[in-house]
Amino acid sequence: MEIHNYTNESLAFQDQDYYDIDFWTGTQFVTKKILGATIRAGIQSGVFILASNTTDDITEGATNKFNVTHTGEVTGSAALTISANAVTNAKLAQIPTATLKGRTTAGTGNVEDLTAAQATAIMNVFTDLLNGLVPASGGGVVNFLRADGSWAPPAGSGIIPQAQVITETAIGSSVTTLVYTAIQNIFLPTGTWLVTISGECTHNLNNTSTFVGIAVAGVYENGTGREIRAKAGGDYSAFATQKILTIVGLQTISMVAKVPSGTGTIRNRVISAIKLS
Repeated sequence: MEIHNYTNESLAFQDQDYYDIDFWTGTQFVTKKILGATIRAGIQSGVFILASNTTDDITEGATNKFNVTHTGEVTGSAALTISANAVTNAKLAQIPTATLKGRTTAGTGNVEDLTAAQATAIMNVFTDLLNGLVPASGGGVVNFLRADGSWAPPAGSGIIPQAQVITETAIGSSVTTLVYTAIQNIFLPTGTWLVTISGECTHNLNNTSTFVGIAVAGVYENGTGREIRAKAGGDYSAFATQKILTIVGLQTISMVAKVPSGTGTIRNRVISAIKLS
C-alpha cells in the first residue's frame, strides 16, 4: 500500500483531510481517497483494512449505494435520463396567469412563456378558406364581418341622412320603362316580404315631379312608383310606398328614382322589409 500526502510534506495525517491510497486488489492497483482520521486510526491500531466495496471512505450499505441503476422517472446509472412522459405539469416551472407555452423567437429553440398578445400574433387569421382568428375590425359601428374574412358596411338599409342628387341623365320619360338610378340597397333571401321605402325629396324647379319606386335586382317593380311634386328652394316633401314581393334566392332590393327634367334631391331615405312567410 502506498500513501500519498497532498496537504503536508510529513506523514502527519489531518483528520479532516483526504489522502490518496494505492492498494492492491489482487489483480490491479486502485487509488482511493481516504479520510485522514481513518488512516490515523488504522496506523495506531496496527490494522488497516480497506474493503473492496468502499468508495472515498464511504462503505456501501442500506443507505449508501454505488453505481445504482435508477428506475422510475429518472433512469440509468452513471448517465441518468428522464423517462418519456414522466414530467407532469406540477413539476414544471410555475408561470403567470394567462400564459401559454410556445415559441416566438425565430428558429428552433427552447419553449418560451407567451403572453396572450404574443400567442395571438402567431395564429392564423381567418379567411374564406382558412380557420383562424377574427381580423381586427378597425373600430366604429358601421362595418360587419363578411364571409371572406373582411370587414365592410352592409349594402344599404337604415337611414342615410346625407342628400344625394338625382339627375335626368340617360333616363327616359315613362315610369315603367325607366333606367332607374339605384340609391340604396338591401339584400333579402327567399320568401314573401313586405318592402317599404320612404324619405323626403325636393327639386330645383318649382312643382316638378320626382318619381321613386322599388326595384328587385335592378328591375323596377310595377305598382311601386310614387310621384312627388316638390317645391323649389329646399322645401322637402315626404313620400312612402310599399309592396309585397316574392323573393327567390338572395336578391338586391333598391330604391330607384328619376326626374323628367331638372335636378331632384332625396334625403332621409329608408328601405325596410318584414318577412311574411
